[in-house]
Amino acid sequence: MYFLVTTGYLFVWHVGSKSWNVWPIKAFTPRVIWMGDSDNLYIGAEDGHVYKFNAGVYTDAGEAYVCDIATKAFRPKSGSVDKLFKWFYIDYTPLGEGGITVNYRSDYGQSAEHSSFIGVSASNITGWDGSFAWDTSGIGWDMTGYETKRQRMNFRASNIQFQVISSAPLRLISWGLSGSILGRSKRKWS
Repeated sequence: MYFLVTTGYLFVWHVGSKSWNVWPIKAFTPRVIWMGDSDNLYIGAEDGHVYKFNAGVYTDAGEAYVCDIATKAFRPKSGSVDKLFKWFYIDYTPLGEGGITVNYRSDYGQSAEHSSFIGVSASNITGWDGSFAWDTSGIGWDMTGYETKRQRMNFRASNIQFQVISSAPLRLISWGLSGSILGRSKRKWS
């Protein structure tokens, strides 16, 4: 993972979405970050303290965390022509128990269209083991913990926006949509 500390903000590079995300830490203002031993992340704070985060701990002082990400409104290249958004796909590696709620909105986030809940089981917890070797079983990325889910959306719109809320620790690998362009303009011009 990559971290970037700026005045008042801590950014984390998310490999799955290939984007920087703000990591809000309400308890203190981060100033310096460094990786330590055993996958520990140390953050030097404005208050003079050093805080330790561990990649294997998915709670905040014993309480489950909730991750909430909202995307921009995506408008496929066919302009104002309606699209039939049929299926939503998500690929991830579970790191613990919980669930993912995906909300779909149209009209640039103004109209709620659908919501889906995906339960995440910790029974397949595997993934990156911190090592690397080509073509060696059991070293590196273990695909047995890789899960793919598909949710039906089935609505018409010219654009789509997502909100993903997760109470499950997971590694997001990819997500996508399928559907079709309907060929009928949403707006008529005279």
